[in-house]
Amino acid sequence: MWKFWHLVDEKNADQDKTEKLYKVRPLLNSVLAKFKHYYYPAQKISIDEGMIPAKNRLGIKQYIKDKPTKWGIKTFILADSSNGYLYAAEVYCGKLTMDIFQS
Repeated sequence: MWKFWHLVDEKNADQDKTEKLYKVRPLLNSVLAKFKHYYYPAQKISIDEGMIPAKNRLGIKQYIKDKPTKWGIKTFILADSSNGYLYAAEVYCGKLTMDIFQS
């Protein structure tokens, strides 16, 4: 079933395939936009990192020995601290390289 479920057009020449999340980025952006549209957080918000458990082979899978879930997808989360509602999130895809400083 998974091989027939696509979110992006692979044949599109304008598609940036260098980003590791390019296949799910449209869905992720859509869901996060809906979170922001339907809820406005109170004054107390929390910024935290979280792990989404994953046992499959992914290029973005991380290992953090001090977390209860040691293997998974690392995310940075902005949430309402009173009820835990997710307002914004970003998936950690690895270290970024800064080419502007390498001259």
